[in-house]
Amino acid sequence: VLFTLKNNKDMVLRGKFELIRQKFEELFPGLTFESVTGPNVLFRDSNSPPYEVPVQAVGMGIVETLNFITNLMGLKDQILLIDTPESHLHPHSQRLLAKIFHEYKSENQVFLITHSPYFIDPKNIPCHHVIRLRNGHTEAKSIVPGYFTTEETNKLRRELLTPSSRELLFARAVLLVEGGTELGAMPIFAERIGKPFDEQGITVQPVGSDTNFPIYERLLEAFDIPYVIMADSSWRRSTSKAPDENVFQLSSDFEGVLKEAVANNLLERAKREVGSTIRQPRKIQVGIYVAEEIPPNKIPSPFIEVIDRITKVATIQQEPNEQSG
Repeated sequence: VLFTLKNNKDMVLRGKFELIRQKFEELFPGLTFESVTGPNVLFRDSNSPPYEVPVQAVGMGIVETLNFITNLMGLKDQILLIDTPESHLHPHSQRLLAKIFHEYKSENQVFLITHSPYFIDPKNIPCHHVIRLRNGHTEAKSIVPGYFTTEETNKLRRELLTPSSRELLFARAVLLVEGGTELGAMPIFAERIGKPFDEQGITVQPVGSDTNFPIYERLLEAFDIPYVIMADSSWRRSTSKAPDENVFQLSSDFEGVLKEAVANNLLERAKREVGSTIRQPRKIQVGIYVAEEIPPNKIPSPFIEVIDRITKVATIQQEPNEQSG
């Protein structure tokens, strides 16, 4: 494709070759390529004395990325099947490649399989499908048109701006919590009692405010991803449709439960040690600090109950060779 574009009589197509090369150089600063006879491609390091490297001697991430953007940008009105374009790439390159994908995907009909949150488009969640092996067969779940109102769609787009917030779409089960302290502490507590979340495919998702639980519940229900809620005492239980066995409402807020279980000075020391922003402590770091200081036998029992439940929920979903994309 590259050779055809470069040597085409059509100036528009020749321009596509230069555009592909420009995008490639943005992805891999200091590296460029040249299309020679037939399918051969030579790579050149532009930051040192000129020398050329054949395609066989270049890393797979570079070669596959060039193949990806060549077909995405060089073809039109085609059906493209793309499998895990993020493979062998650093996070920065993944972000740039995802940006190129979203910019040029309308030229063709594209089916993309990914295990990277960078390729999830928060502006268009309904176009995504979650695919997994369950009970011996493959299931595909997606959001039906009209499931979210325009207001909900805009809210969801704001909630899923960061790649870490989109990790929940790859999870076997999600623990919905209110804030950063829980996000920092709960995975460590789970590790301490021998139930590490990563081994079970569990994501801890802070929702920011108890008023945001419903939008996350609806998102997870649409993709048939099970979840457990851990909320503060001020939360109104009536706003959730989750079954009682998957809802844990604390006696106060998360930090309040910690204070009841351990000396208050541990929290205060954590806030001093990790520093703070203008308005509040760095809550994720506070959660990590406190969780690392508390021995397993001092972890508050409500947190252990939550860990036991979310682990059980995730285990029910687990099946050998399970995949999601």
